[in-house]
Amino acid sequence: MAISGILTLIVGTGGILFHKQSKRLKAAEAAAAEKEVLKKDLENQKSTNDEWIRLYDEKKNELSACQSKLVELQNKLQKAAEVEGHQRLVINDLTWSRCIVNGCPNRTPPRNFEKKLETIENLHEDITRKIENYKVGVDYDDEEMLDD
Repeated sequence: MAISGILTLIVGTGGILFHKQSKRLKAAEAAAAEKEVLKKDLENQKSTNDEWIRLYDEKKNELSACQSKLVELQNKLQKAAEVEGHQRLVINDLTWSRCIVNGCPNRTPPRNFEKKLETIENLHEDITRKIENYKVGVDYDDEEMLDD
């Protein structure tokens, strides 16, 4: 019996040691599996973050392109408004200066078209004189002396 007791003691002690060892092994395997799961989760989060960053950059570029297009269209609209305003002024002036009876002293309605024509002719003469003086080489100061 003593031999069987010793044998039981040795086998029992080995069983306890084996049980402790297998418990540690299972804990290590569980920790490794948990580490793998966390690693995969981190990789998924990183790829998701990269995708969000890529989408953000794309939308930022689209927004920049849209803003530049908006500025371009605003400039075109402003130029078109200026042209339209100028056209309206010309149309109003022409409508106001319209003549029912043309080419006679009894112009209906009487307007100061002749005065405008005289002003235009004077401007034309001044420009022509300045061009001629420039071609000849006369300074503007010399021209003023010539007029005196």
